[in-house]
Amino acid sequence: MSFTKVDGQPKVIAALKETLKSGRVPHGILLTGPRDSGQSQACLALAKALLCQTRTDGGDGCGSCVHCRQTERGIHPDFFALSPEEDSAVIKIEPVRELIARSFLRPMTARAKVFVIEPAEAMYEVSQ
Repeated sequence: MSFTKVDGQPKVIAALKETLKSGRVPHGILLTGPRDSGQSQACLALAKALLCQTRTDGGDGCGSCVHCRQTERGIHPDFFALSPEEDSAVIKIEPVRELIARSFLRPMTARAKVFVIEPAEAMYEVSQ
């Protein structure tokens, strides 16, 4: 996934690319919108760009380094995605606690770590 493949979000993609070019990425980014409006695609493209060894001039991940390939497959050791379990519609507290514990550790192989919580509104109030 690259920024060019994200549908219908030109302003968001431009802002994300500008943030990456500046080198001053905030510790948290909230991507919101109606279901299937491209925020999941934008999130994956941003994760690839943040974890990539050789980011392109356009701000995208290269797509060919080990970090990009692992992120695309969801197996990068510094990429963590949290969503409700298959038998539930909510994100329970224990996985959130595990995510918080991992956030205190240094990245294993990349320059940074990326955490994705989708959909965030699926967390219990205590988890939030």
